Amino acid sequence: MCSTCSDQCTGLCEIGLSAVRGIEATYPRHTDTQQFGSEKEYPFDYSHFNINGRVFGAQGLDGEPDDVNVYSADLSCSIGHDNKIQLKAPILLPAMAKLNWKDYFSGAAMAGILVVIGESAIRKDPETTYGKDGKVTRAPILGEMIGQFRKYDRGFGDIVLQLNADDIALGTPEYALKNFPLRTIEIKFGQAAKGIQHVALVPTYEEALKIKKDGYLIQPDPTDKDIVDAVKRGRCV
Repeated sequence: MCSTCSDQCTGLCEIGLSAVRGIEATYPRHTDTQQFGSEKEYPFDYSHFNINGRVFGAQGLDGEPDDVNVYSADLSCSIGHDNKIQLKAPILLPAMAKLNWKDYFSGAAMAGILVVIGESAIRKDPETTYGKDGKVTRAPILGEMIGQFRKYDRGFGDIVLQLNADDIALGTPEYALKNFPLRTIEIKFGQAAKGIQHVALVPTYEEALKIKKDGYLIQPDPTDKDIVDAVKRGRCV
């Protein structure tokens, strides 16, 4: 709950919403303006550690004050084993496939760091098409995202395509690697990384049918006889 819970609150917090909407409150809402996190308690987390900075001494330089400054600091490193990725700094920007991704990916390229395209990115593209086998045949948004990074690529960092189980089933990695200048992918194991995402409410029955046809898992199944009958009787919309 909030650090300060007031009896004057209008009740828009998670506790107030859950009291009114029940199980519906478990689904992520307004994912373009809100962030969601897991409440699982791990044995250790970063809050248990303190990083104590030092302002004395130097490594790699002679220690003269005119030489040791922010401009002479080197944070570059590499990651990987057989195919190393050179980074200007050990920073990875988390996954994004909505909001202002053009500046996000461009900035990562100019900074020389890693940045990730979020899972199910092709779902955000109304121009995505699929073949008879259910595999993606066209998803121009991936090309735009990768191209936005490559436009400012200076040889450091990379743009990573994040893939969940749906992406694998739809053939997204094969399509992206074949058609765009993509070099790095991230395969996720399990149901997303934050809380219960990537689960979301589908607003209409028609959209549920379309998503089902595209190969995604929909609960309840919009093609189920009982659901179809309920829709005809006006019990489901």
